[in-house]
Amino acid sequence: MALLVLIIHPRTRAADIVSKFYFQTDHTVAGTVVSNQGSAIAGATVIVKSTQQATTTDSSGHFSIRMPSGTDTLVISYVGFASLDVPVNNQTQVNITLGPVQGEMDEVVVVGYGTQKKSNITGAVSSINTAKINNIPLTNMSNALAGRAAGVTVVNTSGLSGASSTIRVRGSFGEPVYVIDGIIKSKAAFDALDPNEIDQMSILKDAATASVYGVQAGNGVMVITTKRGSSGKPVFGFQTSFTTSRPTQELLADMTTATDELTYQNRVTQWNNEYNDRSDPLPNTQTIFDYFKDRSYNANDWVWRNPSNQKYLLSVSGGSEKINYYSMVSYTGEKGSYINLDFKKFNMRSNVTAKLSNAISVNLNLAASQQNADRFYWPFTGDDDYDVSDFYRVTFNWPKLFPFYLNEDGSVANNITDYPVQPAIGSFQLWNVVDMVQGDRYINTRRRQFNRS
Repeated sequence: MALLVLIIHPRTRAADIVSKFYFQTDHTVAGTVVSNQGSAIAGATVIVKSTQQATTTDSSGHFSIRMPSGTDTLVISYVGFASLDVPVNNQTQVNITLGPVQGEMDEVVVVGYGTQKKSNITGAVSSINTAKINNIPLTNMSNALAGRAAGVTVVNTSGLSGASSTIRVRGSFGEPVYVIDGIIKSKAAFDALDPNEIDQMSILKDAATASVYGVQAGNGVMVITTKRGSSGKPVFGFQTSFTTSRPTQELLADMTTATDELTYQNRVTQWNNEYNDRSDPLPNTQTIFDYFKDRSYNANDWVWRNPSNQKYLLSVSGGSEKINYYSMVSYTGEKGSYINLDFKKFNMRSNVTAKLSNAISVNLNLAASQQNADRFYWPFTGDDDYDVSDFYRVTFNWPKLFPFYLNEDGSVANNITDYPVQPAIGSFQLWNVVDMVQGDRYINTRRRQFNRS
């Protein structure tokens, strides 16, 4: 039988003893956890120090927890931030600001055999901070890597919407191996990823990678792990963005006019007359100059448009001790720099992790994507080729003397008609570049992927 001994000081009042042991109650404390930059911290852990009762903050950084009345302390912690002890002192509302950890976190990289601190890796490895590219509306993941890792060269061979970039590690002659969630995938599967799907990305750059991935890793290895959920209440995220751009004045300015071309043709004839002692008449008379004084046909006025990009993303993550989940859907749409040049990208991912025991966990990863590429017909390029050969040179060097469309009576039209002009230089018939872009011939490409692991 246990014996309870209560020692009462002579000056202790009976009312104080009763209040202390019989009338002690709990109360609710609510508050908000933010970073030192003022942004809400979702998923921060809030613990009552005396009872170890805990909760987490929601997507807005808010929390609410029951704790004993009287003087007690809350312990707030979050990865990457210094833990903070906050005395409550019977307050019902506390607002907490966490500062980053200074000099305590080592950079972590993903390798073929797990996750390790970068300081423990003997091979050449670079890790890419995906947080810096999450807000960039990208049509292809490879375009996001330019300038973000030492020894990695990223070159975009075309400015068309949806065009991918070549990736070369340390001057290699081929693409690296792409490993997504432990499975070797194609370059197309890597390009189809949305930046918000990626949790960690590392680039293995030396011969040591052959011990993990074999000789195929001679051009380097891109190791990507996608996001997982964590225990806690569901956390919803929504992201939207819209970007647009404008060309510089020099890019689309009329570098030459119809008058400049007429003057050039006359000067060529003058030079030939002087050099060859001839007296050929000038090809362009004053009447022609007067006609083109206020006329100059620029192809870019008909085919150029200011490019834009929009993105929408919805995600949810959470879980319990037994099961965690992360799901995401996104849409990225881009209007290219030329009319009838568009690219759309749809992404879906669902990663679920079930803990069967302390030693066994089961992962189910589902990912799907669709890429729609629409562009005008160009006769010198294959249907799946983003490198539209000679298109840019043709649009900027197109003669300023030829209109692009005529009316039925043969007069110059200021809009698209059924009578495109097909100019010729000697016996060489020219393509009408505006009619190629504005016409009714299009190339529509659809790429769909579904991955399960």
